Amino acid sequence: MHPLLILLLFIQTTGPAMNGNKPEALWAKGSRFPLFVSASAAVDDDGVPNPSLFDEASRDFLRMEIERRRGDARRRAGVRTHAGEPEACDTMIVSPHAWWSVRARPWEEIVASSRATVRGTVVGTTAGFQHLAPVTLISIRIEEPQGSPVPFPRSGLIHVVYPAADFRAGGARFCRVHGSGFVPRDGDEVLVLVADSPSDDSGSLVTPLEVVFSRGGRLIVPESVSDRDRLLTYESFDALFRSLAHR
Repeated sequence: MHPLLILLLFIQTTGPAMNGNKPEALWAKGSRFPLFVSASAAVDDDGVPNPSLFDEASRDFLRMEIERRRGDARRRAGVRTHAGEPEACDTMIVSPHAWWSVRARPWEEIVASSRATVRGTVVGTTAGFQHLAPVTLISIRIEEPQGSPVPFPRSGLIHVVYPAADFRAGGARFCRVHGSGFVPRDGDEVLVLVADSPSDDSGSLVTPLEVVFSRGGRLIVPESVSDRDRLLTYESFDALFRSLAHR
Protein backbone atom coordinates (compact mmCIF):
# COMPACT_ATOMS: atom_id res chain seq x y z
CA MET A 1 0.00 0.00 0.00
CA HIS A 2 3.08 2.39 -0.21
CA PRO A 3 3.87 4.75 -3.15
CA LEU A 4 6.75 4.41 -5.56
CA LEU A 5 9.89 6.49 -5.29
CA ILE A 6 8.96 9.67 -7.13
CA LEU A 7 10.14 9.76 -10.74
CA LEU A 8 9.85 13.21 -12.30
CA LEU A 9 8.27 12.91 -15.73
CA PHE A 10 8.45 16.15 -17.72
CA ILE A 11 5.16 17.19 -19.29
CA GLN A 12 3.61 20.20 -20.91
CA THR A 13 1.51 22.56 -18.86
CA THR A 14 -1.72 21.15 -20.26
CA GLY A 15 -2.93 17.56 -20.28
CA PRO A 16 -5.68 15.17 -19.21
CA ALA A 17 -7.88 16.39 -16.39
CA MET A 18 -10.20 14.99 -13.77
CA ASN A 19 -13.04 12.89 -15.18
CA GLY A 20 -15.53 12.29 -12.39
CA ASN A 21 -14.36 9.37 -10.27
CA LYS A 22 -11.74 8.34 -12.84
CA PRO A 23 -8.94 10.93 -13.15
CA GLU A 24 -6.85 10.73 -16.31
CA ALA A 25 -3.83 12.33 -14.64
CA LEU A 26 -2.77 13.94 -11.36
CA TRP A 27 0.10 16.39 -10.97
CA ALA A 28 2.31 17.37 -8.05
CA LYS A 29 1.65 20.71 -6.39
CA GLY A 30 3.41 23.58 -8.09
CA SER A 31 5.12 21.39 -10.66
CA ARG A 32 4.68 20.20 -14.21
CA PHE A 33 5.34 16.59 -13.29
CA PRO A 34 2.57 13.94 -13.27
CA LEU A 35 2.21 11.68 -10.26
CA PHE A 36 -0.29 9.36 -11.99
CA VAL A 37 -1.34 8.83 -15.62
CA SER A 38 -4.26 6.60 -16.64
CA ALA A 39 -3.61 3.80 -19.11
CA SER A 40 -5.99 5.35 -21.64
CA ALA A 41 -4.16 8.68 -21.53
CA ALA A 42 -0.62 7.27 -21.42
CA VAL A 43 -0.45 5.59 -24.84
CA ASP A 44 -2.54 5.33 -27.99
CA ASP A 45 -3.81 2.12 -29.57
CA ASP A 46 -0.58 1.77 -31.56
CA GLY A 47 1.53 1.85 -28.39
CA VAL A 48 2.85 5.39 -28.87
CA PRO A 49 3.27 7.22 -25.52
CA ASN A 50 1.59 10.59 -25.13
CA PRO A 51 4.31 13.23 -25.77
CA SER A 52 2.52 15.72 -23.51
CA LEU A 53 2.86 13.41 -20.50
CA PHE A 54 6.33 11.88 -20.72
CA ASP A 55 9.81 13.14 -21.41
CA GLU A 56 11.79 11.58 -24.24
CA ALA A 57 13.61 9.02 -22.07
CA SER A 58 10.37 7.87 -20.44
CA ARG A 59 8.61 7.63 -23.80
CA ASP A 60 11.44 5.53 -25.22
CA PHE A 61 11.37 3.22 -22.19
CA LEU A 62 7.59 2.77 -22.30
CA ARG A 63 7.63 2.17 -26.05
CA MET A 64 10.31 -0.53 -25.69
CA GLU A 65 8.41 -2.11 -22.79
CA ILE A 66 5.24 -2.29 -24.88
CA GLU A 67 7.13 -3.89 -27.77
CA ARG A 68 8.74 -6.41 -25.40
CA ARG A 69 5.39 -7.40 -23.94
CA ARG A 70 3.78 -7.67 -27.35
CA GLY A 71 6.61 -9.93 -28.49
CA ASP A 72 6.33 -12.10 -25.39
CA ALA A 73 2.58 -12.47 -25.97
CA ARG A 74 3.15 -13.53 -29.58
CA ARG A 75 5.70 -16.13 -28.51
CA ARG A 76 3.38 -17.50 -25.83
CA ALA A 77 0.58 -17.73 -28.38
CA GLY A 78 2.79 -19.95 -30.54
CA VAL A 79 3.56 -22.38 -27.72
CA ARG A 80 1.08 -25.11 -26.82
CA THR A 81 -0.09 -24.76 -23.20
CA HIS A 82 -2.30 -26.83 -20.96
CA ALA A 83 -6.00 -26.24 -21.54
CA GLY A 84 -7.39 -23.63 -19.22
CA GLU A 85 -3.96 -22.56 -17.96
CA PRO A 86 -4.16 -18.85 -17.05
CA GLU A 87 -1.73 -16.40 -18.62
CA ALA A 88 1.08 -15.56 -16.21
CA CYS A 89 1.21 -12.07 -14.75
CA ASP A 90 4.40 -10.45 -16.05
CA THR A 91 5.21 -7.99 -13.28
CA MET A 92 8.67 -7.14 -14.56
CA ILE A 93 9.33 -3.42 -15.04
CA VAL A 94 12.93 -2.76 -15.99
CA SER A 95 13.13 0.68 -14.43
CA PRO A 96 15.75 2.32 -12.21
CA HIS A 97 12.87 3.61 -10.09
CA ALA A 98 11.61 0.74 -7.93
CA TRP A 99 8.88 0.33 -5.40
CA TRP A 100 9.80 1.29 -1.88
CA SER A 101 10.51 -1.74 0.25
CA VAL A 102 8.81 -1.22 3.59
CA ARG A 103 9.09 -3.55 6.57
CA ALA A 104 5.97 -4.93 8.20
CA ARG A 105 4.97 -2.92 11.27
CA PRO A 106 2.50 -3.48 14.12
CA TRP A 107 -0.86 -1.74 13.86
CA GLU A 108 -0.29 0.45 16.93
CA GLU A 109 2.92 1.83 15.44
CA ILE A 110 1.21 2.62 12.13
CA VAL A 111 -1.70 4.35 13.87
CA ALA A 112 0.66 6.40 16.05
CA SER A 113 2.52 7.60 12.94
CA SER A 114 -0.61 8.59 11.00
CA ARG A 115 -1.64 12.23 10.67
CA ALA A 116 -5.32 11.52 10.01
CA THR A 117 -7.70 8.63 9.35
CA VAL A 118 -10.48 8.46 6.81
CA ARG A 119 -13.37 6.06 6.55
CA GLY A 120 -14.83 5.95 3.08
CA THR A 121 -16.27 3.98 0.19
CA VAL A 122 -14.56 3.06 -3.07
CA VAL A 123 -16.47 4.79 -5.88
CA GLY A 124 -14.05 4.33 -8.76
CA THR A 125 -10.86 2.60 -9.88
CA THR A 126 -8.54 3.74 -12.67
CA ALA A 127 -5.79 1.58 -14.14
CA GLY A 128 -2.61 3.37 -15.10
CA PHE A 129 1.00 4.18 -14.37
CA GLN A 130 2.85 5.73 -11.48
CA HIS A 131 6.51 6.16 -12.30
CA LEU A 132 6.13 3.76 -15.25
CA ALA A 133 4.86 0.90 -13.06
CA PRO A 134 1.30 -0.49 -13.36
CA VAL A 135 -0.99 0.60 -10.52
CA THR A 136 -4.65 1.20 -9.76
CA LEU A 137 -5.81 4.61 -8.61
CA ILE A 138 -8.64 4.21 -6.09
CA SER A 139 -11.23 6.98 -5.82
CA ILE A 140 -12.70 7.11 -2.31
CA ARG A 141 -15.74 9.05 -1.15
CA ILE A 142 -15.05 10.41 2.33
CA GLU A 143 -17.68 9.18 4.80
CA GLU A 144 -16.06 10.08 8.10
CA PRO A 145 -12.66 11.69 8.80
CA GLN A 146 -10.89 11.60 12.17
CA GLY A 147 -8.23 14.05 13.31
CA SER A 148 -6.25 16.17 10.91
CA PRO A 149 -3.29 18.24 12.15
CA VAL A 150 -2.39 18.83 8.49
CA PRO A 151 -4.53 20.40 5.72
CA PHE A 152 -6.86 17.64 4.62
CA PRO A 153 -10.24 17.39 2.86
CA ARG A 154 -13.16 16.70 5.17
CA SER A 155 -15.60 15.72 2.42
CA GLY A 156 -15.70 14.85 -1.26
CA LEU A 157 -13.20 12.52 -2.90
CA ILE A 158 -9.65 11.47 -2.16
CA HIS A 159 -7.44 9.22 -4.28
CA VAL A 160 -4.98 6.52 -3.22
CA VAL A 161 -2.51 4.61 -5.41
CA TYR A 162 -2.85 0.85 -4.93
CA PRO A 163 0.14 -1.27 -6.08
CA ALA A 164 -1.78 -3.84 -8.11
CA ALA A 165 -3.25 -3.74 -11.59
CA ASP A 166 -4.10 -5.79 -14.66
CA PHE A 167 -4.83 -3.86 -17.84
CA ARG A 168 -3.93 -3.44 -21.50
CA ALA A 169 -2.32 -0.36 -22.99
CA GLY A 170 -1.07 0.00 -26.53
CA GLY A 171 -1.90 -3.64 -27.22
CA ALA A 172 0.27 -4.90 -24.34
CA ARG A 173 -0.73 -6.38 -20.99
CA PHE A 174 0.52 -4.68 -17.82
CA CYS A 175 -0.01 -6.65 -14.65
CA ARG A 176 1.10 -6.49 -11.03
CA VAL A 177 -0.07 -8.70 -8.16
CA HIS A 178 -0.03 -7.31 -4.63
CA GLY A 179 0.09 -9.42 -1.48
CA SER A 180 -2.83 -11.82 -1.32
CA GLY A 181 -4.08 -10.73 -4.72
CA PHE A 182 -6.91 -8.56 -3.39
CA VAL A 183 -8.05 -5.91 -5.87
CA PRO A 184 -10.36 -3.10 -4.66
CA ARG A 185 -13.66 -2.51 -6.43
CA ASP A 186 -16.59 -0.11 -6.22
CA GLY A 187 -18.59 -0.46 -3.02
CA ASP A 188 -15.72 -1.67 -0.82
CA GLU A 189 -15.45 0.07 2.53
CA VAL A 190 -12.01 1.46 3.20
CA LEU A 191 -10.02 2.84 6.12
CA VAL A 192 -7.06 5.03 5.16
CA LEU A 193 -4.33 5.93 7.64
CA VAL A 194 -2.90 9.10 6.17
CA ALA A 195 0.80 9.97 6.17
CA ASP A 196 0.47 13.64 5.19
CA SER A 197 -1.69 16.20 3.42
CA PRO A 198 -2.54 15.57 -0.27
CA SER A 199 0.46 15.78 -2.59
CA ASP A 200 -1.18 16.86 -5.85
CA ASP A 201 -2.47 20.14 -7.19
CA SER A 202 -6.11 18.99 -6.98
CA GLY A 203 -5.69 18.39 -3.23
CA SER A 204 -7.02 14.83 -3.48
CA LEU A 205 -4.07 12.41 -3.87
CA VAL A 206 -3.31 10.97 -0.44
CA THR A 207 -0.13 9.18 0.64
CA PRO A 208 -1.27 6.35 2.93
CA LEU A 209 0.65 4.69 5.71
CA GLU A 210 -1.78 1.80 5.44
CA VAL A 211 -5.15 0.93 3.92
CA VAL A 212 -7.63 -1.62 5.27
CA PHE A 213 -10.65 -2.75 3.25
CA SER A 214 -13.94 -4.43 4.05
CA ARG A 215 -16.05 -6.38 1.56
CA GLY A 216 -19.26 -8.14 2.47
CA GLY A 217 -18.48 -7.72 6.17
CA ARG A 218 -15.02 -9.32 5.82
CA LEU A 219 -11.93 -7.33 6.81
CA ILE A 220 -9.02 -7.35 4.36
CA VAL A 221 -5.86 -6.42 6.26
CA PRO A 222 -2.59 -6.17 4.30
CA GLU A 223 0.42 -8.34 5.10
CA SER A 224 2.43 -5.19 5.87
CA VAL A 225 0.58 -5.10 9.21
CA SER A 226 2.67 -7.50 11.29
CA ASP A 227 -0.13 -8.26 13.77
CA ARG A 228 -2.89 -8.50 11.15
CA ASP A 229 -4.35 -11.61 12.80
CA ARG A 230 -5.28 -9.50 15.81
CA LEU A 231 -7.12 -6.97 13.65
CA LEU A 232 -9.10 -9.76 12.04
CA THR A 233 -10.63 -10.49 15.45
CA TYR A 234 -12.59 -7.21 15.37
CA GLU A 235 -16.26 -8.03 15.02
CA SER A 236 -16.80 -5.47 12.26
CA PHE A 237 -15.22 -2.77 10.13
CA ASP A 238 -17.10 -0.20 12.19
CA ALA A 239 -15.60 -1.58 15.42
CA LEU A 240 -12.08 -1.24 13.99
CA PHE A 241 -12.71 2.35 12.94
CA ARG A 242 -14.28 3.30 16.29
CA SER A 243 -11.28 1.88 18.12
CA LEU A 244 -9.16 4.63 16.55
CA ALA A 245 -11.24 7.37 18.17
CA HIS A 246 -9.70 6.54 21.55
CA ARG A 247 -6.11 7.05 20.40
